[in-house]
Parts: sequence; C-alpha cells; structure tokens
Amino acid sequence: MNRTQLIHSLINTPSEQGEFIAKTFRGNTLWTLWNNDTYYIIAYQLIKTPAGWDSIRQPEDASPTTCTCPEKYLALAPIVCPAWREECLKHDIKRKGNKAIIRSLFKKKTKSQSLQVTLTAKEGHGIRLHEYFMAEPILYILSVQPGIEGRFIPNGLRYYIPLRLVSDIRLIDTETRVQNQIPIRKINQL
Repeated sequence: MNRTQLIHSLINTPSEQGEFIAKTFRGNTLWTLWNNDTYYIIAYQLIKTPAGWDSIRQPEDASPTTCTCPEKYLALAPIVCPAWREECLKHDIKRKGNKAIIRSLFKKKTKSQSLQVTLTAKEGHGIRLHEYFMAEPILYILSVQPGIEGRFIPNGLRYYIPLRLVSDIRLIDTETRVQNQIPIRKINQL
C-alpha cells in the first residue's frame, strides 16, 4: 500500500470511529480530528516498510509519542490526557518563541554579524545533514521569510531549520564565526 492509499484508508474507517472532521501532517505524523458525540484526536505515525507504508494508531487516551498536535484540534477536543496536552502546548510555545527570536535578531544584525543557531537532537539520536550526522550541528541563518533557512558550513548547503530542535540562538561577529569553525567528520570518516 502506498502512502496516499494508507491515508485514504485511515480516514475512511468504519463508523465506530465516528465522523472524520479534519487531518493535517506534522512530519510523519498524521493528526486527525473525529466526532462521535464529542470531538477526539487520533495520531497515526506513518512508517515506511519494505512492503509499503504502515501506521501506528495513537489516540489521545494512549498518550501519543509526539507532541506536535495542532492547537485548533486541542481546543476542540475535551482533555483526555492532561500531561500530554501540557507537553503539546509547551512544544508549540517553544517553537513559536524560537521563530520570533530568530526573526527579531535577524532584522537587528549588522553586515559584520551572523545569526548562529545550534540544533540539538534528542538523547541517543542525531541530526543528518546529507553526508554529516551529529548531535549538535551549528547553522547560520540566511533567510527568515517564509520559513527559517540556514547554511551548514561544512557542506555549504541550505536547510530549513526545524524550530523544535533549536537549543541556542546567538548573534556573533563574522570574524568569530570563521575562527571558531570546528572540523566535523563525515559519516564515512567515522
């Protein structure tokens, strides 16, 4: 089953799910809103397998493993898992806060300054930037409209910045940036 067929089958489930209201994607998570006398949220983690696409169903009462649920869904559905809801709201506040800080600093910087962001992966994970894989890459912001884009100096490529991974934002002198570049190993050199 391809991804489109899987999504179609998930939102056209039997009537015990209730009436399908809306869907949205955040990464590989399909967030759905349903109504069966009251609104409720179901997350589907979409997974690519050798046989095609599959999903893991995570209703709110089972505390989904990701906290990227849209605020509008949270506002409509009654609270089932307060701890998970709190994490979702914290995640959204952090993401929105980072975006505002980056945009503000980018507007204030001078020609002799660079805006540096450090991304931090979850413990035990890494961030892949083409042939590079590391826990805390540093990127330099190039654009803030429409999305936040930065350049990773070791490979010279541009990337959209995943705001949920931003752990540090600094305005630095361009001279400092050149002096502080740390040699980073490629995956095939590890």
